[in-house]
Amino acid sequence: MDVISIENIPENTKLESFLRDFMDSENFSMKLSYTSDFSNTPKIRFLIEKILDIYSVTLKEKNRLVLVSDELNNNAVEHGTWKWWENMISIAVNKIEGGSLFVKIEVTDNWVWDAHNMERLKKEKDAIGFEKHHSIRGRGLFLITERIADRLYFKDADTWGLTVGIEKTLS
Repeated sequence: MDVISIENIPENTKLESFLRDFMDSENFSMKLSYTSDFSNTPKIRFLIEKILDIYSVTLKEKNRLVLVSDELNNNAVEHGTWKWWENMISIAVNKIEGGSLFVKIEVTDNWVWDAHNMERLKKEKDAIGFEKHHSIRGRGLFLITERIADRLYFKDADTWGLTVGIEKTLS
């Protein structure tokens, strides 16, 4: 699958027809590269909203998945990549048996953390207990994604860095 630069994503009126080019039958798959800067967050958020609109995802579930994608992206920008380096977000939506949707979102940064370190950090945060953990920062990724997504996972990126992903099945 080709990687599309965020700069090549069209604005409002042409976005839906552009997105339909990434659909194969009832499935959607896209990889998007973007500079590691919070200024890209609104465009990524809007893109994910439009993808989920194509599949008629309920407002409640759409908002939850956008929140998770924000958390994945913000974590990569804040902790995973030097400003102005490239990050990547992959979005896949697949229709499965019974009319359910399987949604997978992955964000890849290019920092020195690896999957093993993220698993260790998650276990440390789990041991503290989210309800007892009062830090303003440092728990959003785990807390938000685990309450919304079916699965949160970490894997080493193909070249350099870390991929953090979620999976969610919507009925």
